[in-house]
Amino acid sequence: MRETEGGIVLAGNNNRWETLHCWFLKIDFDGEVIWNHSYNMTFNRSGQVRGMDLVSTSNGGFAVSGTIGSQGNSKYLLLNIDAEGELQWWESYVMPGNRTRNIPHSLVQVDESDFVIVGELNANDSYLGVLRVNQVGATRWSSEYNLGESFRRPSFFTTVVISPDNSLIASGATNYRGEDGWSNDGLIVKLEHEYLEPQFIHWAPEDTIFSVLPGDEVEFIARAIDQQGDELTNLWIIDDDTLGSDTTEIIAFDELGEYLVSCEVSDGEFTTEIRWHVTAEEWYIDSYSPDSLAWTVRRPYEADFSLGIRALEDIEPRFRWILTNREHQQIDVGNEADLTYTFDIQGEYSLEGRAFFEDTEHSVIWQVAVNSVLYWWRPHERQLEVEPREEIEFTVIPFNPDSDSLDYLWLVDGEDDGDVEEGIFARFNDVGEHSVTAIVHDGAEVDTVIWTITVNPNTVDEDQTSLLSTEVTLYPAAPNPFNSTTSIRYFLPRSADVRLTTYDSAGRLVQRLSEGFATSGEHRATIQGADLPAGVYLLRLETGEVVRSMKVVLLK
Repeated sequence: MRETEGGIVLAGNNNRWETLHCWFLKIDFDGEVIWNHSYNMTFNRSGQVRGMDLVSTSNGGFAVSGTIGSQGNSKYLLLNIDAEGELQWWESYVMPGNRTRNIPHSLVQVDESDFVIVGELNANDSYLGVLRVNQVGATRWSSEYNLGESFRRPSFFTTVVISPDNSLIASGATNYRGEDGWSNDGLIVKLEHEYLEPQFIHWAPEDTIFSVLPGDEVEFIARAIDQQGDELTNLWIIDDDTLGSDTTEIIAFDELGEYLVSCEVSDGEFTTEIRWHVTAEEWYIDSYSPDSLAWTVRRPYEADFSLGIRALEDIEPRFRWILTNREHQQIDVGNEADLTYTFDIQGEYSLEGRAFFEDTEHSVIWQVAVNSVLYWWRPHERQLEVEPREEIEFTVIPFNPDSDSLDYLWLVDGEDDGDVEEGIFARFNDVGEHSVTAIVHDGAEVDTVIWTITVNPNTVDEDQTSLLSTEVTLYPAAPNPFNSTTSIRYFLPRSADVRLTTYDSAGRLVQRLSEGFATSGEHRATIQGADLPAGVYLLRLETGEVVRSMKVVLLK
């Protein structure tokens, strides 16, 4: 495992029957899963996969060395993933001497691009193995070291580091035959600077693992430089068949199946190569959005997801979107190619977009971390219908309820409900829409929940109807809190002079919304908040001797 930004990355293996998987997992420092990926390693291989060492790479991703194959016939293995755990490339390697049991033990990145793997090459004698590959997994060189007749199995390198002079130092263990017989000894070796083989400077397609449709033509490009200035030659190969010798090659994939395309570049003494694993399929996921598969957002956050499909004619895959919520429950949330989803609850989520046709299925998984001050609230439904005078309890549950920095503000129809914390009881007598707002501040972030309560007019008795028709009424502002504008409604039982104004928390006049003679009935006004600072404002309605007021909250 490896500690990295935001958590810990772990690598391992999962072998079931003849299917070989390497898996990668990232968790945060509380043990919650950020992303989790497993990759099939059965590209014409058999046996087992074992991960041995994991390092961070200079491009922000990770590399894992391991072994692939059976116990008696194993090869070195190297995989490269990006910062979100997406597989970039993988390759296995035949070491010198074609020995049957090759086990790597340690991995290091050198020159910000290449990788060096050290381990053992166990046959009848004691051999040590060292492999250097470039940034796309092509072999630069590999070497075996025989310690001689005075040494025997097991002998192996367990660790490799870069010395201050940029050479490699490998340590390990061996069995040594001295004057007093055989003994288990430590081993340390310094490797001199090597003669470098050609190095790739550009290749296309950039993705070395991708899919095509039958009949597609793909232009492959491989350009390299020789670090000694020698002339280079190219050789293109597809599934052991030789193609051309230019820096580019156009290849048509006419049949369904898997292909291995490689370009070998040689300076006459050393050869390096780059490989593409290409799958010709009847259909596949060609694109997806968002293109980042792991991100963190603030609640509430609405996101648009989509899967792009390339398919042969008459193939129309179906879709299924599955959300894994913070309780690890799986919920179907859509069945179209596009999905709009609002992450409204704090927690860690996984959203999988699946496309399937007959027996074939492809998928993309997004990991979404949703941050907020509030963990839950009750009632959880925020659109409520009630009868007049019905009492309702409103409660909020912060993510960290024991924090000393929590500050609560409750507003009922815009009015401050007093010094309360997690919950209040509220009763609504008047017909129409009312609002309850909970604003929670944890010292750094603010979170808000707004309930809209509708009192159904068909349940109002005659006395209440009569009361409403004879009183000056200032209805709750909607929305409240607001971040640009909010609408104000008021009712006059008879024509009168009216003055509707807003004041800031210091009592200063901010806006005159209405002033003058108004006829009986319902009237409307709007508070414009674009040029106002965030804060609490007092709305005041005056007509004759009657005064009505309420608080509104402007958030920015």
